[in-house]
Amino acid sequence: MHRAGDMARVNLIEFDSYQVYCIGLEDLLIDRLNAAVHWGSREDRRWAAVMLRVYRDELDLEYLCMRACEEKVRSLLDKLW
Repeated sequence: MHRAGDMARVNLIEFDSYQVYCIGLEDLLIDRLNAAVHWGSREDRRWAAVMLRVYRDELDLEYLCMRACEEKVRSLLDKLW
């Protein structure tokens, strides 16, 4: 099984009696940016922009920028920022 992102950034989310593990916010953003850049997904580009706007003050910018460079999506990150 392939999992994107840093395992240390995985979050446990609880809904009623259910527990769900979700990759970190920065890794979710990288996933959206990848879809926008590499597959031309307008919807993922829109979601990336929304996430950047809503969570701007909560993001680990150093990690986000490092991952964006690794994934070759830094130019879109900079444009949406």
